[in-house]
Amino acid sequence: MKNKRVTESLLETAISIAERGDDDDQAERVFRKALDFARIEDKKMGALECRVLLGLLDFYDKRERVEESKLVWQRVSEIVRNRYSDIVGRKGLSGKADG
Repeated sequence: MKNKRVTESLLETAISIAERGDDDDQAERVFRKALDFARIEDKKMGALECRVLLGLLDFYDKRERVEESKLVWQRVSEIVRNRYSDIVGRKGLSGKADG
């Protein structure tokens, strides 16, 4: 659970830096660090990794970094294909239990 909190905090920080628009390199580094922690937490390609990847995808899309966007989108697609029922069915993309 500690990694999940760290991941969420890093993701919020990366999004904040990206929205300010004054240091894209730092924003990307923080997104990547959040992704590292998400992968440690999820272990099996889960919702947390998807959330970070979607944030990174938005970051790349807004900067018209097409090649990076394609790679990130491929990874998101792979996770969804392999884990759809776990991600959407039980927990949803918000990470909270349905119901």
